[in-house]
Amino acid sequence: MATELTNETPLPGIRREQGPWIIASRFLRRNPLALAGVVIFLVWVFISLFADRLAPYGPLQQDIVNRLQSSSAAHWFGTDQLGMC
Repeated sequence: MATELTNETPLPGIRREQGPWIIASRFLRRNPLALAGVVIFLVWVFISLFADRLAPYGPLQQDIVNRLQSSSAAHWFGTDQLGMC
């Protein structure tokens, strides 16, 4: 005989007065892999939101004047023989 869950039936281990943030934080504390997944997801969201600030130059934009430069504030990893970042 299967029991049906209704809105009145509390789930095991969850009290009715707990909010969703408390339940989620408890779940993430108990599951370190889930926490790692959430952190990785938030890093990707941050990168996607600030992509134009992190990589201001186009992938095919050439600057022959600044070719073969070492790393600087403008080009974090330097430039190649075509002046691309």
